[in-house]
Amino acid sequence: MNGSGNRGASPAGMALLRAAVAGYLIYLGVTLVRDRLNGKSAMAPWLAWACGAVFVLAGAAFGWFTWRRYRAETADKPEDAREPEAAGTPEVPEGPKEAAGPEEQKQPAGPEASPEEKGTSS
Repeated sequence: MNGSGNRGASPAGMALLRAAVAGYLIYLGVTLVRDRLNGKSAMAPWLAWACGAVFVLAGAAFGWFTWRRYRAETADKPEDAREPEAAGTPEVPEGPKEAAGPEEQKQPAGPEASPEEKGTSS
């Protein structure tokens, strides 16, 4: 790995993967203790309980970390910034359009314009 981290991964995808890891750690801890209680394991009882507790606590801590990290990653981006706009699209402000003033109501001086509008007097 070149150290690029998880730049291309979505926060939801990474959270799902981390949650699966946390769940598996909890599963391993519970299985260690359950197998010892059912007599399927030759491990010492204190060791089974200690290892089971370590795995369950590690899974719970990693699950808590996953939740906090997911919330932090999604809180950084406001809803409107998650979808990039098309490049080169000008932003048009919304709102009422004002009525054209007297200078905007004048028509350009052209062949059909009167002599006063052309700026020449006859």
